Amino acid sequence: MMAMLVALVTLMLWDDMSFSKESRDCARSGGGSVETIVKMVVVIEMCSVAAEAVLRWWRWQESGVGGNARVGGNMKKKEKRLKIKKVIFCRETRDSSSRLVYPKRSYRHDRIADGLNITEEMLRPESVARQINDQISLAKAILVIAKESNNLQFAWELSAQIRNSQILLSNAASRRNPLTNGESESAIRDMALLLYQAQQLHYDSATMFMRLKAKIQSLDEQTNSFSEKSSKYGQIAAEEVPKSLYCLGVWLTAEWFRSSNLQRKPKEEKQAAAKLVDTGLYHFCVFSDNILATSVVVNSTAMNSKNPDMVVFHLITDEVNYAAMKAWFTMNTFRGVTVDVQKIEDFSWLNASYVPVLKQLQDSDTQNYYFSGIHENSQTPIKFRNPKYLSMLNHLRFYIPEVFPALKKVVFLDDDVVVQKDLSALFSTDLNGNVNGAVETCMETFHRYHKYLNYSHPLIRQHFDPDACGWAFGMNVFNLVEWRKRNVTGIYHYWQEKNVDRTLWKLGTLPPGLLTFYGLTEALNPSWHVLGFGYTNVDSKLIEKGAVLHFNASKRFAYIMDGQRHLPEDLLVDILLRLPVESLLRLKCVCKHWYALIKSPSFIEKHFHHKNNSARLLVCNLTISDEGQSVAFSLLPDKIVPGVFPEQKTLYQLQRVTDFTSVAGPVDGLFLVENPAIFNEDDVRLALWNPATREFWPLPPVSFELQPFKDHDNQFALGFDPLTRDYKVLWIRMFWDDWGLGVFPNCFVSVYSLRNNSWKNLRPDFPSCCSLQEPIGATYLTGVYYWLSGRLDKICRICSFDMGSEQFGEMQGPIIPNAQWGKLMLRGDSLAILVSVDPGKPMTSIYDVWIMNQQEGSWTKVLTVQPQIVAHWPLGVWEDDKMIFEIDETSQLVLYDPTTREVTDLGFQLDLTLGRSCVFNYKESLVPIKRLVRIVFAANL
Repeated sequence: MMAMLVALVTLMLWDDMSFSKESRDCARSGGGSVETIVKMVVVIEMCSVAAEAVLRWWRWQESGVGGNARVGGNMKKKEKRLKIKKVIFCRETRDSSSRLVYPKRSYRHDRIADGLNITEEMLRPESVARQINDQISLAKAILVIAKESNNLQFAWELSAQIRNSQILLSNAASRRNPLTNGESESAIRDMALLLYQAQQLHYDSATMFMRLKAKIQSLDEQTNSFSEKSSKYGQIAAEEVPKSLYCLGVWLTAEWFRSSNLQRKPKEEKQAAAKLVDTGLYHFCVFSDNILATSVVVNSTAMNSKNPDMVVFHLITDEVNYAAMKAWFTMNTFRGVTVDVQKIEDFSWLNASYVPVLKQLQDSDTQNYYFSGIHENSQTPIKFRNPKYLSMLNHLRFYIPEVFPALKKVVFLDDDVVVQKDLSALFSTDLNGNVNGAVETCMETFHRYHKYLNYSHPLIRQHFDPDACGWAFGMNVFNLVEWRKRNVTGIYHYWQEKNVDRTLWKLGTLPPGLLTFYGLTEALNPSWHVLGFGYTNVDSKLIEKGAVLHFNASKRFAYIMDGQRHLPEDLLVDILLRLPVESLLRLKCVCKHWYALIKSPSFIEKHFHHKNNSARLLVCNLTISDEGQSVAFSLLPDKIVPGVFPEQKTLYQLQRVTDFTSVAGPVDGLFLVENPAIFNEDDVRLALWNPATREFWPLPPVSFELQPFKDHDNQFALGFDPLTRDYKVLWIRMFWDDWGLGVFPNCFVSVYSLRNNSWKNLRPDFPSCCSLQEPIGATYLTGVYYWLSGRLDKICRICSFDMGSEQFGEMQGPIIPNAQWGKLMLRGDSLAILVSVDPGKPMTSIYDVWIMNQQEGSWTKVLTVQPQIVAHWPLGVWEDDKMIFEIDETSQLVLYDPTTREVTDLGFQLDLTLGRSCVFNYKESLVPIKRLVRIVFAANL
């Protein structure tokens, strides 16, 4: 019986611990408080003792000696040992015959049947055990709440009382007799006191339910408050710009007033003034005070225009941003697009006596409604009281015929659109006698007239159909001839004056536009104007077909910046691929996703080969002044218009250069520069340079002996190993013979690996008697670099070096009779040779272009040019057929078109004595260089 009692008490104690989350966590993780660990150790020890006692008692009962011992009979110890051994032996063998050793007894059944029935005892309503059990259940629930409230002292007292009550019930179950009032009275009283104390602490279920309900309501109110604040702050953030661009307007304004050249340049462009009133051109107008947004509109239109020289942009801003916007569009070019910037203050006829909006701004009620922080009707949403809706830049769209009196048709663009197709077809669209051409937005009921206007007003209800289809500003074609004929501006004035008390509509320029152009709007194809960016995700098919993408939501800037969550990945990549490298470098700081995307090798490769990343002429020009020699690298526009002086952009300039710096490349937008004086280090002979990212990477000294005291010739080659994706530099130094016969008895070759940042000496395996002629540009093609060697009229060879295997090769070149001059170059994706029979003679020299068939190894003549100018041999080739020459008399660089025989001055004046230039076909690249050495440039970048 004692063993049974110990076992039951142990199980009750274990049950007491099992409901505790702390105990369960301790059992799972092996940790917990010291008190919990001690309790678990005690219970484990008690279980061990109880199990051992039960085993001894069971063996003792089965042996048949227990009853005799209690009666007082004496048995010898030897007989007891024999019986115990017999029992153990029979148990271990587990033979079927051994079961006869254990006598079958029914003492358990007899004793339970004669004693107390626990189940019946618990079901009796007057049962004391039931009352204690109910107290235990309630106390366990309160114990959890006490622990969550961190009331550990009360939790410990409650846990001890629960354990005492459980022991009391265990004792009653062990003796099979009901609990008496005397032994249960103290346990019930102590537990009742603790439960009353819990009620005073508000740990009871009813109070906790009310507390949780109040907490949920409080959290709900906080959520609504935070949501409202987030919406307001999001609106503010959406209208702001990143910190790095915040001072752009200030810097541009200072630059405009500081630089007299910027202010003089627009005055010199007399041709642009004639374009502003030429009705045969494509005229666009944008009214905005946002410099960057306006630049996006102009740049995206120019990039996708088939004839950018026929595009004219009329930009109107306020006086605050006029200087900054004027400086921005003067410093930057947009593929020959004409950009005219004006300020709204110059239109003196825009005054309160003529414009209803300006008249309303003088009214005290209007000023209080839009500009006062406190309003009588605080329920009016803050967006309805935004002062920007009274800005004249927003309402100037209703005065376009008066702003541009000489024009007949214009396309109006908002500053939150991106153009991705050519818009010239809009100017030939027939509006069927209407004034406004716009894309309708009535696919949903939300964009009907009744959603914008107050149809409880009799004027609106009498004159306008509530289910009429709405449309949107942002991309509109205006027929100014019909506008003037129908006096559309007068219609706008009528409705604006009727809405002086804001009873016809609440806010914006679209409601008065719907009233003004009612019955005068021609529906355009929806693909011309795709709206909804910033509200919901737009279908990718609509995006691909759309000509103008409109970010017309209030959170449009946040929508663009949070590209990872909102913009589809393919749309984001397509937008970024269209941007120049300079813009992409700035956009890397937008978010981590954009940073990783722009740096990814796949994006870098796609951007380099994208159609918008067109090739441009990069001129390396040596000039001499009183301070010494200098070398400047200047970039020309991607499209050179004949007869128009191209604008130069200086990328990099070396001052006080003693020796002319040679340049090799470009390969994937990278150049190899010799003697880069920018490092001011004697051991730096070569460096890699990326003009687009403005990064230099100095190469370590070469390992072979240069022997500068001997006459020698250096050849450099820059290439890319597609197998290891590694850029390599080849340095060949060939020493002349002592007799000047043109042979090279000694030759050293070394290869540099950008991945390993080290040189490796090679054994030259090409004929040492052959000189390698310097090509035009970089003659690198699909992992192999090529040189022309030998004479074209006798033995012409083309030597090659494989960047992957690092081995030289040789193949037969074309045999051209009487050829006296030749240069190897690339024409597209093919190897080509520019040759001449009688070179360097002005007006008489003829130059032929031979192109190689890679598969057959044959050569074919594809072009013959006889320049009608007084110049020597060409310095370079542009767009496969145009050639760059140096004029003999003036030493100017010109571009000669053999088809039209037009000569375009590139704007470079060479020095008459030491003048020298190199011309490269260059494409911008994002290819990174390991060591980033930032350079302070001498030019205005």
